[in-house]
Amino acid sequence: MNKLIKIELQKHKIGLFSFLLIYITDIILSLLEPVIFGKILDIILENSGMVSTDLINKIVLLGLILLLSFVLTFLYRRIIFSTGRKVKQGVLFSLLQRLESANIKFFETIDKGTFVSYIINDINEIWSIVGHGFIEITRVLAYTIIGFIISIKYVNFSLSISVFTIFPIFLFLIIKQNAKSQKLLRDKQDLEADLSKQINDGFCGFTVIKSYVREKEVVDKFNNINKSLKEKSIDYNKVIAHIDAISTVCRGISFSIACVYGIYLVVQKVITIGDFVAFNSIIQKVLSDYVYTGNLVKKVNTLKIVNKRIDSLYNIELDSDGTKNMPKKPDINIKNLNFKYNNESDNILEDINISIPYGSFIGILGNTGSGKTTLANILAKFYKVEDGKISFNNIDINEINRTSFYDSISYVMQEDYIYNNVIKYNIDLGKNYTEKEIEKSLEYSSLLETIKSFPKKCETYIGEDGIKISGGQKQRLILSRNVISQPQILIIDDGLTGLDIKTRKKVIDNITKNRNITLIIISNMIEDIKNADKKYILEDKKLKELGGKN
Repeated sequence: MNKLIKIELQKHKIGLFSFLLIYITDIILSLLEPVIFGKILDIILENSGMVSTDLINKIVLLGLILLLSFVLTFLYRRIIFSTGRKVKQGVLFSLLQRLESANIKFFETIDKGTFVSYIINDINEIWSIVGHGFIEITRVLAYTIIGFIISIKYVNFSLSISVFTIFPIFLFLIIKQNAKSQKLLRDKQDLEADLSKQINDGFCGFTVIKSYVREKEVVDKFNNINKSLKEKSIDYNKVIAHIDAISTVCRGISFSIACVYGIYLVVQKVITIGDFVAFNSIIQKVLSDYVYTGNLVKKVNTLKIVNKRIDSLYNIELDSDGTKNMPKKPDINIKNLNFKYNNESDNILEDINISIPYGSFIGILGNTGSGKTTLANILAKFYKVEDGKISFNNIDINEINRTSFYDSISYVMQEDYIYNNVIKYNIDLGKNYTEKEIEKSLEYSSLLETIKSFPKKCETYIGEDGIKISGGQKQRLILSRNVISQPQILIIDDGLTGLDIKTRKKVIDNITKNRNITLIIISNMIEDIKNADKKYILEDKKLKELGGKN
C-alpha cells in the first residue's frame, strides 16, 4: 500500500480499530439472533405453545440483542464514514503540500487532463474504498468465519462443513475472474484520463479549434476515445457480471445443500427444527453479502490502481527548501552562472554576471529563444542552480525558504492563469485586500478607469481564462495581481506585449515612480527598457551591458 495512505490510516488507527471492534461485535450479535430465535421456536414446540420463564427470558434476550445491534450499527457507520473522509482529506492535503514543493519539470511534463483525473477521481475513490469498501470486506470475511464457528458450535458440525466447503471453490473462481477484471479496469481508467485530457484540450483550445476549422477532427477524436471507453466498460462489466453469476450459483448450491441435508438431519432427529431454522438464517446472512462480490472485487482492483497513481504523485521530485528568510531591501548578485536543462548537453546560459542594487530599474533585451525566460525563471527560483551563483544581500538563493522568498518577489510571466471568477478575486486571489489596496494596484496597471466603467466594477465576472476582457486588459489585470502585495522585487518577462506603446510607457512609469522596488523588465522591445538604470542584452548565451541612457 502507498506510504501516504498508510500514514493517513496510521493517524486514524483508533477510529479504524474502534470500527472493527464495534462492527465485529455487531456481526456476532447478528449471527446469534437466529440461534436464539431457533431456541425460542424449539421451546414453543416442546411446550405446545405454553409460556414459560425460559421462553420469556429468551425473548427478552433477543430484544436486547436487536436493540444493541441497532446502536452498534449507528456507531460503526458514523465512525467509518467520518474516518474515510478524514483519510481522503489527509491524502489530498499531503499531496497538495508536496505539489507546492514539486520541481517545475513535473508540471512541464505531466498532462493536465491526466493530472486532473488523478486528483479528482482517484482521491474520491479513497473515501469510497475506506468507507463502503472497508465495511464490505470486513462483513464478507467476518460473516463467513464467525458464521462457520457459530454454526458448528450451536447447530451441527457435518451440516456446517457440507455447506461451507462451497466457499473455497467460490473464492478460486472469483480469483480467476479477478485477473481479467484488473487489466480491463486499468485500461478503462487510462481511457478516462485520455477523455479528461481531450475535454480539457477542447475547452482550453476552443479558439484555436474554431480558427483552424478543426471541429470535426476534435469531435471524431473525442468519439473514438469515448467509443473505446464504452467498449472497455462493457467488457469490464461483463466480467463483473460473471463474478455476480458465480456468486448466485454458489449461493444457490449452498442454500440447496442447507435445505436438503438440514431436513434429512431433522428427520433423523440429529438436529431440531429450531436448529434447522437457525442454520438457514445464518446461511442467508452469510450468503447475502456474496451478492455484492462483483462490487467488492471492483473496489479492491480500484484500490490497487489508485494506490499506484497516488504513489506516482507522491514520489515526485521535490525542490529542497532553505531555512533563511528573504532579507529586507535585497541587492541581487549573479556570479558566473551557467545553466542547462536536464538531459541536454548544451548550456542555455553561460557565464552570467550581474549586480542589481535594491530599488533600481534593470532592463534586459533579447530575441525569442535567447534564454530570457529561462533567466527570469531562475531568478524566480523555479529552477535550482548551484550554490554560490545567486545571492540576495549575500544570502544564497538556495538558503531562502520558499514562503519568505515569494512574499518578497512577484513575477509577471508571458502567460498566467485567469480564473473564471470576478475581477476582484483575480487580483487578490481570495486574500481579501481592502478596496483601497485593489484600486491602488489597478492604478499601477492603468486599468482603474476601465474597471470603473464596468457596471459591476470589480465584481464583474470575466469568464474562463478572461474571455470577456481583451488581451491587454488581461495582462494589466495580471500585473495588478503581482503589485498588490507590494513586493520588494518585480520581474516582468514580456508581460506587456499586449499593450500599445503609450499604455506600456504609462504602466512602466507608474511602477518606476516607486523607488522602493527593484524592477526587472525582460523584453524584446527597446521601448520597454528605455528609461532603465542599466540595460543589458542577452545573446549567444551571455549577458552584455549596453551603454548610454538613451
